[in-house]
Amino acid sequence: MESASQEQSAQRPALMQVIRSYGRFSMVALLGLVSLIPLLIVGGVASEREGYFQQAESEVANTWGLPQLVTGPVLVVPVDYQEKPPSDGWRAESYKPVRTRKQIIVLPDKLEIDADITHEMRKRSIYEIALFSVDLQASGVFESPRARIESHLSSVPGYNTAVDWDGVRLVVGVIDPRAIRLGASHKGATTNPQSSAPLHWNGTPVEFAPGEHQDLLNHSIQSKVVIPAGKDNASFDLTLGLGTTKSFGVNALGGTTSYSLRSSWPHPSFTGEHLPVSRAIDAKGFTAHWEVHGLARNLPDIWVHQDQQRALTNGGMGVRFHNPVTPYTSIDRGIKYGLLFIALTFLTFFCVELITKAKFHVVQYAVVSLGLIMFYMTLLAASEHMVFWISYALATALITALLGAYSWGMTREKLITSLIVGVLLSLYGTLFVLLQLEDFALLTGTALLLIALAVLMFATRNLHRAGE
Repeated sequence: MESASQEQSAQRPALMQVIRSYGRFSMVALLGLVSLIPLLIVGGVASEREGYFQQAESEVANTWGLPQLVTGPVLVVPVDYQEKPPSDGWRAESYKPVRTRKQIIVLPDKLEIDADITHEMRKRSIYEIALFSVDLQASGVFESPRARIESHLSSVPGYNTAVDWDGVRLVVGVIDPRAIRLGASHKGATTNPQSSAPLHWNGTPVEFAPGEHQDLLNHSIQSKVVIPAGKDNASFDLTLGLGTTKSFGVNALGGTTSYSLRSSWPHPSFTGEHLPVSRAIDAKGFTAHWEVHGLARNLPDIWVHQDQQRALTNGGMGVRFHNPVTPYTSIDRGIKYGLLFIALTFLTFFCVELITKAKFHVVQYAVVSLGLIMFYMTLLAASEHMVFWISYALATALITALLGAYSWGMTREKLITSLIVGVLLSLYGTLFVLLQLEDFALLTGTALLLIALAVLMFATRNLHRAGE
């Protein structure tokens, strides 16, 4: 009995040590979860700052140019419709003619568009905003427009029709006409004033005027044109300068539409109903080319607008000027990894306790977590005034030096301090890689978790002997 009592007495300290270890681990884990609260506060600050950036971007866009979508050109032909009088004599005498004006829409049979887009960075307060200048050239052909219009009208029963040939307009839809720059320098322009006109119709320069067909295109410009006689074709050459922000697109309205685009922006995101058939992207910009057949536009060649309401702005081919890694999106993504990095740092300290004789107080764990959270605030504040990688390096150096000095003050052990500093540098280096990656971020993050799990297994492999 006495030997059994002595054995139980010897086991009590070991059992209490295990209980204390589990208790400390639980408290540290709870502290890690509580650290989510200041992380969320930092995330709220980052979202607020991003809102200020978007507000500044919107203010600049309102003066430089909204996201643009160019539609057309299309022919708008006014026609007066009058019901034919009845054939009965007594009814014909009392007949009062009613005239109705409608518009016939004619789409080009061939449309070729070529666009060059350059960008520049402008400062608005502390924010840097990308502005884009579009140099657009469009050419195309309307095959036998007069004959097609007359043929279409001859098939309308019950009406006498009269075409207002003097009222024919070539209409181009532009989302933000305020951003039109007709005086911009374009390829092919010469010192001849006529050749530098924004529009040539059958080789004759014509001028644009504000659009009048809001029911057809909400915002547009137009030119008065003369339809050639008989079955002659009508051709056009359009040169247009535009300011835009965030995105640019055109609509595939031709019987065949060919669209080539070049830009100095290295991060395109292609949008719309048609993707480019070929593209090339590098650090200096991108090129893209679209080929769209008329069957894909889901529109007839000619129709009466008032009888068939059809949307001309469908069938777009566009590009969004995507910035994959802005300071705010990077910080937001980094905060999502925040709990993971706090847990890995706590795990490092906990493993140090298991492997060495060092003991850390729970308050010290809390101070370390605050230091880790201050990394994001430091990064947020610095990234608004300098390049992101420099601000990241500065935040990493400051927080690592601070926590390294704190570790030295707690342990007075060079090896432990070096280990903690090395782990922090590795974590922040890995986080930087994760923030730069898009396609491989999940793979890299999973690999990091596997490594952390392996380290935890190694550090806790002998815990079962603590009670022996």
